[in-house]
Amino acid sequence: MFDELHPAQFPGTVEVTAFLDGAQEAVLVHNAGVVEPLRAIGTLDAGMVMSAVQVNLLAPMRDRRGWVVHSVNPGCMDTGMREVMRRTPGEVWFPARGRYSRLAADGDLPAPDDVARRIIAYRLP
Repeated sequence: MFDELHPAQFPGTVEVTAFLDGAQEAVLVHNAGVVEPLRAIGTLDAGMVMSAVQVNLLAPMRDRRGWVVHSVNPGCMDTGMREVMRRTPGEVWFPARGRYSRLAADGDLPAPDDVARRIIAYRLP
């Protein structure tokens, strides 16, 4: 695993090419994202915003030359990010908090492992 906030630790083109040598296909699952700090944009400092942009937007775009990229939206699942959203204090503007709380209370948030199995079955029938 690599920390998206520290891209220098990622393998370079030479290492990736050697790792994939002889492979007919490679599947990369980019499963990173951050939701904290969950506050109104105007209350965040530039460093907080840049960290979120780095992980959520720029990291998936990094070094994808020549790759075919498919996007799969797994929908809502019961992750640590959803827990953060559900326990966000009421004074923080977050209109979907009630929806996520209801989904969790009703047992309608699948476990990440179940979602991963669905994605693998979709990609590797």
